[in-house]
Amino acid sequence: MELRLEIKNILIVVELPAPVPVEKLAVEIPGMNYEPEVFPGAIMHSETPRCTIIVFPTGKATIVGLRRRSDIPAAVNKTAALLKPAVHGETVRYHTANFVVSGQMALSFNILKFLESAGSADFEFDYESPRSLVYRSPDPRKVILLSKNGKLTVVGCTSEQEVVSVVDGFLGKYLDLIIASASTQG
Repeated sequence: MELRLEIKNILIVVELPAPVPVEKLAVEIPGMNYEPEVFPGAIMHSETPRCTIIVFPTGKATIVGLRRRSDIPAAVNKTAALLKPAVHGETVRYHTANFVVSGQMALSFNILKFLESAGSADFEFDYESPRSLVYRSPDPRKVILLSKNGKLTVVGCTSEQEVVSVVDGFLGKYLDLIIASASTQG
């Protein structure tokens, strides 16, 4: 079965060498908004690369909304440049915290019929609203949301290789059961 996966969001955590005066930065940097009574971080939207940069007073920043790994260095460099007064020339460290990836299988399936065959030990499911189910991989931080229309969304992975590994493990274990339950919708 062909399954093409597409990155929907990459979350990067940037660790700055010291606490950040976000109130001061929000005044000095055009487009940066800081409303501490609403949210504890200062938020700035970037067009190039397209992402949102969130800076926290603790000395951490997050970059969200990236869709290509190749944009990570530019987004980190932009964040470091924006925060240059707070960084004091020191190296900014960062790591990828989460990939959100989605894909579409070429079939729809009956979730209830699937769960009868697969069992529910690895799944979370709302019987009141049987549209999708949650699969927790052996590493519980890695999750697949599977819809009855065959769409799947993977979260909790820190690299594309982890995404492929989680999806391959899931499909290796459950693909035959998904196909067997594809004849009846529910």
